[in-house]
Amino acid sequence: NTEAKKDIGKWPIVIAVILTVFVSIIGLLYYEAKDKDNKVETASKFANKKILVAYYSREGENYGANLGEKVTIDKGYTEILSEKIADYVGADLYRIVPSVPYPEDLDELYIQSRKELNNDYYPEIANKVNIKDYDVVFIGYPNWHQTYPQIIKTFVRDNVALRYKYVIPFVTHAGAGDSGTYKTLNKLI
Repeated sequence: NTEAKKDIGKWPIVIAVILTVFVSIIGLLYYEAKDKDNKVETASKFANKKILVAYYSREGENYGANLGEKVTIDKGYTEILSEKIADYVGADLYRIVPSVPYPEDLDELYIQSRKELNNDYYPEIANKVNIKDYDVVFIGYPNWHQTYPQIIKTFVRDNVALRYKYVIPFVTHAGAGDSGTYKTLNKLI
């Protein structure tokens, strides 16, 4: 009789586990279906549109997952995000490359990028793109000093046709968000 009571006592736990797994599966199926709907909706928004994902990204010393932790990365965070966006919306990729590379050392980069910002310096871009052929242009950049890198200003200055495009900015950051750069970029364009 005691053994039967032990077996009966296990059933609520077994039923709870089965229900949890069942609800999890239903939830996953729901979100997977919703994601497919979102992809279809996104695809229809950009149907017959020529899309470009233009971005500036840098590898080398950077901040890691823990604030203040420095790590060396082979591929910049903005580049990784840009590739995902381009894949998702079916866009061409254009990496903005400075004529003079930025330092790989984070402290040196900080000093140089602060000087560029303070002096309103426009670094030259080594490679050019013709955005006239595009309807939609994503512009991606890291958040440096609570704004976009000066090379983004160069990109906008060199591509006046951005005024007539649907522009979607995106930013990577170590906790500062976009710092109002979406608004200031819109004004710059």
